[in-house]
Amino acid sequence: MNISLHSPSIEFMPQLLSLSKEMHTHEILPYDEDRLTAFFLFLIENPSYGDIFLISANEAEEKNIIGFVVISYSYSVEFLGKIAILEQMFLLTDWRRQGVGSCILPLIEAHAISKKCHALTSEVNIANSHVRAFYEQFDYMLHRQHCIISKRLDPKT
Repeated sequence: MNISLHSPSIEFMPQLLSLSKEMHTHEILPYDEDRLTAFFLFLIENPSYGDIFLISANEAEEKNIIGFVVISYSYSVEFLGKIAILEQMFLLTDWRRQGVGSCILPLIEAHAISKKCHALTSEVNIANSHVRAFYEQFDYMLHRQHCIISKRLDPKT
């Protein structure tokens, strides 16, 4: 089995939205297809803000899209430069805990390095010990003193 990342073009939008809907359902998050479509199109057309990758598994000359990754870019005082934020990494249920993430994470890190990023960060549910253990095996550190806070803003007002 060969696992790879590839940047989607607009014709992959139905598959990307289907995966995103499944992720939103799994995570019990609100799903707004119109806004997600606009968001994905924006990133596809403006890679300086972030990147989207489809995760493919190639088996016996058959290519299956099994997940996706969303990365955004920012700048950090803590890391003194550009950083990549792993916003979402989603795998279809049947593909989890089979080593796919262990193949993908180094590819994401290499991509972030190619974009001159000084760090790769992500947000993990503190109660999800399996995901925390996955990242920790790749030397990611839990910042126990940090608590992520956010407020959703409406830029239309």
